[in-house]
Amino acid sequence: MSQDGVEPRSSIATVAARGRVLGPSISLAGPAIVVLTLVLGASAGQPPSEPMATSQANEFSSTPQQAGPLTIDEISQLYEKQAAKPRFEGSALGWRIAGYEALLAEGIENPNPALSCEGRQVGPDTKTDLDFEVGYLPGNLKVGPTSGPEKWLCGDRGFSVRYVFNVYGALGNGQIVIERNTRSRRVLEMDIPNDSVSTGDINGTPSIFIHPADDETGLGLGRIVVIQKNTETPFTVLSVMSDDAVPFAELIRIAEGIKG
Repeated sequence: MSQDGVEPRSSIATVAARGRVLGPSISLAGPAIVVLTLVLGASAGQPPSEPMATSQANEFSSTPQQAGPLTIDEISQLYEKQAAKPRFEGSALGWRIAGYEALLAEGIENPNPALSCEGRQVGPDTKTDLDFEVGYLPGNLKVGPTSGPEKWLCGDRGFSVRYVFNVYGALGNGQIVIERNTRSRRVLEMDIPNDSVSTGDINGTPSIFIHPADDETGLGLGRIVVIQKNTETPFTVLSVMSDDAVPFAELIRIAEGIKG
């Protein structure tokens, strides 16, 4: 919610397996005119993986997102520029951020190694210490099928709580994925352009901003990582992601509206 490129299976201990096997990383490079959508990476009986880039459409329509504020040529040019940029391999707020290959070269095969407990999925009405409510979504969005809260426990404590909103906005089909989860190391596996990372705060809490291909329209993948617990393991982060759903300024407002 999705730990980057990692998907624990029936036991949280399997998080120690390679992220490539359990779930792909995020890439913002993107094919030239393929508009990215997020998919819920968990298969039956498995905790969620990091939301990932794919060309799969959601349930609103099969019509490509080629209308609205950007032309096909503009979309193509934006993605080509993103793909041509050097990749970000650095740190923000003490968190290491890089793509899978760069992390692997450093000996970081798994960005969120195993926790010593058995993982289990629970019903949406089960109370956990990670529960939250979504207090704001832009009024101009058409909200379609929604999943969540999908909840996983590590022992008797929360491991992941996630919502996925399928939406239709100015760019057409998109998704908003909001997740709070725990992590055992300060690492985020993301293949992103080197100029896409900045820092700020959400309601006074230090946060990492991953900007999409175009802030004004929200084209591409944008992400806000709110570092809610950063002093001792397990760390806790709130991740708010938009895939072709909302402008980056609206993504900030969604993050600010999270309650709990």
